[in-house]
Amino acid sequence: MCRDLGILCIRGNEHSYLYDARNGEEESLFRRALRLVDAYLNISGHNCYTDEYLKSKHPVDIPSSRFLRPYSAKLKILDGLRLKRIKSGMTYAAKNGRTYHLWWHPHNFGINYKENFAFLEKILDHYSQLSQKYNFQSHTMSGLAKLLTQ
Repeated sequence: MCRDLGILCIRGNEHSYLYDARNGEEESLFRRALRLVDAYLNISGHNCYTDEYLKSKHPVDIPSSRFLRPYSAKLKILDGLRLKRIKSGMTYAAKNGRTYHLWWHPHNFGINYKENFAFLEKILDHYSQLSQKYNFQSHTMSGLAKLLTQ
C-alpha cells in the first residue's frame, strides 16, 4: 500500500526503551524526564544506523538519532552538553559509516531564532569537518531512501 501511495520512507523512533511509542495514558513523567536528560547526556546511545538496517524495511525506516530541541532560556546553561551530545553522535556515525538522523520542527526555530540558528550553525560547522575528514554525507530522508533502494 505504501508503494502504491508513493510513500518511500518514514522517520521511526530511536531504538531505545525511552522512545518506544506509548499512548498518553501509558506515558510516565519519569520516562519523559529521562528523554530530556538524554538530550544532554548519552543515556540511549548514539542511535546511528547501518545501511543494511535502513534497507531492511519498506517503507525505508530512517529512525531518529536526535531531536534538535529548540533553545530554552531556562536550560541555556546546558547548551554545551546538548551540542556535545549531538556532535558526538555525528562523529560516531561518520567514523563508522552509519546514518545519523538529526531532525526538528522548523516552527520551533521561530521563537529565539537567533539562538536556534547560531546553535544550528555550530552543528553545520561540525558536519563540514566530518564531511571533509570522513566523507560524511548529508541527505534528505527521501534522497537517502532513494539511494538505499537503487
